[in-house]
Amino acid sequence: RSHVSDKVIPIGKRAVLGGSKDDLFQLLEQLEKDVDKNGPFLCGKDITVADCAAFPFLWRIQNEYNCLGDGHDADCDTPRLKAW
Repeated sequence: RSHVSDKVIPIGKRAVLGGSKDDLFQLLEQLEKDVDKNGPFLCGKDITVADCAAFPFLWRIQNEYNCLGDGHDADCDTPRLKAW
């Protein structure tokens, strides 16, 4: 959960408010690896508070940038996050 509050929220907020999307895409790629390694949820096989905390921010990021997906966005390829 601290990963979400320490990274996802501030980086996502900066990107939505006009900051660099590069940090956001790097963070999404790291979350993609975490879901792949631990999955199907952010912290393992069961849903946790981290998933609940991350969901509204990742949903907003998806609505703003349409960047959670299946490789169609050259900057961010995160099909597992989209499935999550």
